[in-house]
Amino acid sequence: MNSNKIQKRLEVIAKTNREKPDWVNRKIFKLLTNIELLKHAYNIIKSNPGNMTPGSDNQTIDGMSLKILSEIIRDLKSEKYQFTPVKRIYIPKKNGKTRPLGLPAIKDKIIQKALQIILEAIYEPIFSNNSHGFRPGRSCHSALGKIYNVWTSTKWFIEGDVEKCFDSIDHHLLMDTIRKKIDDPKLERLLWKILRAGYLEFKQHRPSLIGIPQGSIIGPTLANIYLHEFDLFVDTLIQKYTRGTTRRINKEYQQLSNKITYERKMGRDTTILQKKLSGLIKSDHMDPNYIRVRYVRYADDWLIGIIGPYKLAQEIKAACRDKLEELKLTLNTDKTIITKATTGCKFLGCQILATKPSKHKLQKKNGSYQRLSAGRIVIYADVESIRQKLINEKFCDKKNFPQCKGQWINLSDEEIIQNFSSVNRGIYNYYKETNQVSKVSFATYILEYSLAKTLAGKHKTSISVRHKMPNN
Repeated sequence: MNSNKIQKRLEVIAKTNREKPDWVNRKIFKLLTNIELLKHAYNIIKSNPGNMTPGSDNQTIDGMSLKILSEIIRDLKSEKYQFTPVKRIYIPKKNGKTRPLGLPAIKDKIIQKALQIILEAIYEPIFSNNSHGFRPGRSCHSALGKIYNVWTSTKWFIEGDVEKCFDSIDHHLLMDTIRKKIDDPKLERLLWKILRAGYLEFKQHRPSLIGIPQGSIIGPTLANIYLHEFDLFVDTLIQKYTRGTTRRINKEYQQLSNKITYERKMGRDTTILQKKLSGLIKSDHMDPNYIRVRYVRYADDWLIGIIGPYKLAQEIKAACRDKLEELKLTLNTDKTIITKATTGCKFLGCQILATKPSKHKLQKKNGSYQRLSAGRIVIYADVESIRQKLINEKFCDKKNFPQCKGQWINLSDEEIIQNFSSVNRGIYNYYKETNQVSKVSFATYILEYSLAKTLAGKHKTSISVRHKMPNN
């Protein structure tokens, strides 16, 4: 089967699952053992520079060959293939703690990538539109964009925080979920091998009884499959609580509108009345018969927006907690909080809030006065989050004073400049669509002077920081 046939087969799988969401897929393992699929998987992962890092087998991707791929297929078909325990390293978190990162063996990466391609063909057509993490064509920006464009007039936010989500995923519940869509005993046994391969920590093999393998290629896809059950549950809450088609008209607005109509019939000037009307809120934002529940998830971070009473927000928070407990996940009750939308919340490194309704905020447009839109969503960069990351990465001290990046001091001047430019560009590109992107200008200041100090340290000279950091 050549690469074109593989692509057509995947397209057929995707089309079938899109048209028949309850379709159960069979003979998937046979597709996994096709050399064209493994070659395709290899070509994808070799383009990622990070895959040049030796895995737990101390091999890199550039050592792969058709002979090795054929050996992989032979061992897969005989079910003798064993996944190597993942090499675990620890990287710092912003709170000063560390989180584990796994480095799988190269052969394991290729198999996992091929399996991920198949699982995406099966699950992408049925995944919720509210899920944005680790999915083709979706990102943090698509999640934030949906909030910005759709969540107008939100009254309450529920910030969801699941304790150690990926480390707590139950293997048996995960496999139960997969069996709803895939009936293939050989593939199931292979997935069990991936889940139970364990990891190497300080040269000691430790088995994995729960959780998604850290650093594995297939891990994010398996997590999305697991959390798809939560997405479906929230969708039922949205259907259950959604009420009304439009808000009722604000009584004061309606009365004044009727008066303007009468005055016009009498041939009288209504300029003053129209200006007053433009300063009123047309819709009744306290209409109990108009309720909306909105939801966005990115990996294990999720946010719910509610147009409705506070009591409803409490009910939904409790329902989400109970559902997560069914999935053997724990909702962090200290971090999962309900906030007023006008106060705002934090999500994906941003501050999100709804503008306050006001009778007095008027703007002149096209020769007439109009009230500034109430309840419009605005998204700002979370300055403190950026600042903390710069501190953690040693670009500045805890007082925000730029410092030499000692880790890069032995690189060439060109490499040092490229690294700093990459960090600065990454911050700007992430926040460029937010309101008041100028809020992140302080990061450029810190990075520019950290670069200067790093180059000065490399060439054994010094530099003084004379400029004042931009206000935020």
